[in-house]
Amino acid sequence: MASVNNNRTRVTKKKAQEEYTEANRSVKQSVRSDKRNYLDTLATDAKEAAYQNRT
Repeated sequence: MASVNNNRTRVTKKKAQEEYTEANRSVKQSVRSDKRNYLDTLATDAKEAAYQNRT
């Protein structure tokens, strides 16, 4: 009986680890995308400010 219980625990832990890994990957990808968009917006604003300063 103990081996069956251990096996279920291992399977449950492995499934939880896979779910965590997938969620972690998704979050990291989202953070990279948000950072890229923020920096693009910042660069665009800087270009617009520089252009307005020249005129």
